[in-house]
Amino acid sequence: MRIIGFLFPVIVILAGCHEEGTRNGSLPLQNRQPMQNRQPLIPKKYPELALGAVKPEGWLLAQLQRMRDGMTGHLDELYSPVVGERNGWLGGDGDGWDRGPYWLDGLVPLAWILDDEQLKAKVTPWIEWTLASQTEEGYFGPVPFTSEPEPE
Repeated sequence: MRIIGFLFPVIVILAGCHEEGTRNGSLPLQNRQPMQNRQPLIPKKYPELALGAVKPEGWLLAQLQRMRDGMTGHLDELYSPVVGERNGWLGGDGDGWDRGPYWLDGLVPLAWILDDEQLKAKVTPWIEWTLASQTEEGYFGPVPFTSEPEPE
């Protein structure tokens, strides 16, 4: 079940992304009205906004850029024995626990909110491997190891 926490925001973000900034051939995201309930349902007090409808500015943008330039954006370089290329969530024989997915839980939204191509390239192998790892039983993720691998 730990993968659900990681995959849900990934799927939501990727479902709303398209090269021309549209979703399912509809209006561009910046021209879409907030999603609202139809009759006979009561209108939502706080309707959902389309993905990309709000962009960070000022202080918030500066904080997100600090995250990108700091440990969040570079954890794979700083903590490679855990979230490096050998990670079990990349198909390797390294760490197969939830530390990698927890890192991605912050890195994936950061990559798309900032529209940062380097961060997107960093998270894409993790997303693709995870989605491709599903077994016939529905299990996602690395196969549990019988012992811890030797550190690099």
